[in-house]
Amino acid sequence: MTESDDTALAGLLCARLCHDLSGPITAAAAGTELLAEMGADSETIALVATAATAAVQRLKFLRAAFGPASADQKSDTLATLSRAFLDSTTSQAAPTFVLDWRVAAPTLPADGARLLLNLILLIRDCLPMGGTVTIIAKPKENGGAAATVIGRGRNATLPPDSLAALAGNPATGPKGAQAALARFLAGGMVQVTQNEAEVTLTVD
Repeated sequence: MTESDDTALAGLLCARLCHDLSGPITAAAAGTELLAEMGADSETIALVATAATAAVQRLKFLRAAFGPASADQKSDTLATLSRAFLDSTTSQAAPTFVLDWRVAAPTLPADGARLLLNLILLIRDCLPMGGTVTIIAKPKENGGAAATVIGRGRNATLPPDSLAALAGNPATGPKGAQAALARFLAGGMVQVTQNEAEVTLTVD
């Protein structure tokens, strides 16, 4: 990528970050205004607390997924981070996410951890009504590792801009930019298979 491409990609990734954080932060701000105008009550306090917690969990996850890779990551820590992120994205339409974490290695290389988190972010986008996210990562005999991330749920589908970016086309939006980053971290190859109830992303 050229320097101008890098700059454009960084801008789109920032847009992605702002998009994911805008919901809970806006709710927290609304709750704060209610507290000031109406006085503290249990419902308002719960609104603010839930929104603030969601914002913090999303920020931690996105920082780990998009930030510079600095050190190897413990598998248990990544699982906890991923579970908290998925919980923070629940809504009326998507009330529940279940994380099925099947990572054999106790630690993952820094870049491998970033790739896995980016694949989880892609799969979350595939599940508008919630579902199960399964993570499978196993070392290979000849070195390296194979990773598979599966999303199962009603109306599961990869957004068109993400699918296009994973195929190597220019990113056309924030989600496409994040998919392009995942493809870059994967060395240029993320295999996608999907049907109406399941999306699978595989990296070898």
